Amino acid sequence: YQVVFAPHMELFGGGNEVGKYSSALQVTSDWGWSASIPVTADFRGLAIGVIGTIDDNDMTAVYDGTPCSSTSGTMLVAVPASITFINVDPQGHSVSVRAETVPTLHTQPFTVSLAPGERKQVPIPMTRDSCLAEGVEQTGTIKYTYSGVERQADFSVTMYPNYLDWYDSGTMGLCDYSWEILANADGRYDLRWGFLNRNLYWMIMDFKFSLLGHPLGQGNIQEDPSESAEQREHLPGGPGGFVKENWTRLFGAPAQVGLHCFCWNC
Repeated sequence: YQVVFAPHMELFGGGNEVGKYSSALQVTSDWGWSASIPVTADFRGLAIGVIGTIDDNDMTAVYDGTPCSSTSGTMLVAVPASITFINVDPQGHSVSVRAETVPTLHTQPFTVSLAPGERKQVPIPMTRDSCLAEGVEQTGTIKYTYSGVERQADFSVTMYPNYLDWYDSGTMGLCDYSWEILANADGRYDLRWGFLNRNLYWMIMDFKFSLLGHPLGQGNIQEDPSESAEQREHLPGGPGGFVKENWTRLFGAPAQVGLHCFCWNC
């Protein structure tokens, strides 16, 4: 006789519970004898094993000004990356981790030891070329192996510059103007505006600065005939500021600057 134990389990309820099962196979003969054969089975549940998850699979790296090349070759900049492993098995595992990435991203293989039921977060030693194209997503794959099982977790890295700059100059009505917005990834930003009065009248020019529709500041310049002036305002930004929180959205976004030129005494 062949006895088959085929338990059923679903992730979200239903099926057989994990544990030991006992039963008996009753055999009866046409010649008057019978036998009861004990049958036992151990259901350990689904073979989930080790689960690895990239803590931020859509990473951003801010370019800090390191030169793209030097006498020693291309400079490498660290990328903040980590992976969390959960060992669901009742036995420990030694997990080997390696990465398959594009040439501009670099990682070193490493090994993680996990006890039964242990959850562990470990950093990924990842670097990128300092000349990685800004605003372009680079993808890669982390592969981890244990006890003959290989699994993977995908991720992406996008590099953004540490500084952003918007500027313009031109003529509006009777006013010659120039303006500039300088922003830092830590949230600080500067507003600069200039005005050249080529007229015979006292002129005033108003400036209003916005990014993504969010007002940053405003100012004006009042100048005598044939005079020029420039003003600057330094704004600290700070933690939780608009510029810092929206840094990746600001990359490549246009600035909105409201200009108003009018005569004071004409």
